[in-house]
Amino acid sequence: MSQRTRRISRVVLSAAVAASLTLGGTGALAQQGQAGQRPGGQGGPGQGGGGTRAQTLPVVPGDTTGFTRIFMPGSLAGWDGDSRFWSAKGDTIIAESTPTNMLTENTFLIYRGDQNLRDFELKVEYRFPELNGNGGVQIRSSVRPGAAHQWRVTGMQVDLDATNNYSGMLYGEQAGGFIAPRGEVTRIAAGQTLPQSIASLGTATELRGLMNMRGWNQLHIIAKGNTIMTVLNGRVTSVLIDEAPTALVPDPSQARLERGLVALQMHTGVPFRIMYRNVFLKKLN
Repeated sequence: MSQRTRRISRVVLSAAVAASLTLGGTGALAQQGQAGQRPGGQGGPGQGGGGTRAQTLPVVPGDTTGFTRIFMPGSLAGWDGDSRFWSAKGDTIIAESTPTNMLTENTFLIYRGDQNLRDFELKVEYRFPELNGNGGVQIRSSVRPGAAHQWRVTGMQVDLDATNNYSGMLYGEQAGGFIAPRGEVTRIAAGQTLPQSIASLGTATELRGLMNMRGWNQLHIIAKGNTIMTVLNGRVTSVLIDEAPTALVPDPSQARLERGLVALQMHTGVPFRIMYRNVFLKKLN
């Protein structure tokens, strides 16, 4: 890792820890389980977690200075997806499956405006109106050779789910699986079989309470150098320092990319809807 990359990692990591403390984090608390496993948590659908709602600073919806809106209301111009599932209605992108139009393979709405993004910030709002289903936001991703279909994206993902078990964690979609569980700062180094958890951003119950069930949620992703940070409703939920992009994958062709595309995910499962809006991008290089 270069000296410049080390500096970037230190700066972003310091910001994550500072934000965690400022926004109600609890410091070095008990971990949420081993990295590479599904993180735990209490509560159920519609409750946002079985404990006290996490205390966060107010989120400013219009805080998009320096960002470019990459979804224009009423049109999916600049985006590419399967029209059987994706549509634009007013200021909202809707992904929907039904009993007669089931999804059998994960599908993605791909942003085609810039497919070579490395250092950037992305802001997007999402909601699950019926409290079922699973989605996500892909970054530094691609459609690899041999993909199941032209919208089957592989790469780093910020996971989102209606029951709020995983929302805000970092997941390698066909690129390493569970990498940075919610509430953890993790590092992947060469030769490791699992990501190393190096700090805590909060407890499972506390961070589970961040999600606004059925309502809109604000996701902020920061990718710079080998570090990725996710912020959900004003609270840092996961940080990854990725020093070994080929680690954790069975085939080097599944390595996590340094650059790539942004996409929105619709996961397989029971019929459901997920909605996205206010998608803003700011390039950092």
